[in-house]
Amino acid sequence: ARLATKLAAELAVELATELAAELAAELAAELAAELEAELAAELTAELDAELAAELAAELAAELAAELAAELTAELAAELAAELDAELAAELAAELAAELTAELAAELTAELAAELAAELAAESSQT
Repeated sequence: ARLATKLAAELAVELATELAAELAAELAAELAAELEAELAAELTAELDAELAAELAAELAAELAAELAAELTAELAAELAAELDAELAAELAAELAAELTAELAAELTAELAAELAAELAAESSQT
């Protein structure tokens, strides 16, 4: 009976030790899996935030470049239109001045010729 009790006690200790080791291993595996899942979730969240920030920065840079290009093109077109209008106005003013001068010269020559003819006619009548 003592031997049976002793063997039973030893078996109980061995079984308890084995069960404790198995339970410890299972708990360790579960904890490791939970920690891995938590770390993965944290890393994913951090990476998602970083990627979102990078994408936002890239999009902002692209939009800024596109807007700058569009504004530059618009400003260039506006400046060209303004310069064209200014040049057209200047050319028109120059042409008008030249035509006025030419007409004045022609009229002056015609008037001078007419006056000379009239004076000559009057002189010959007297």
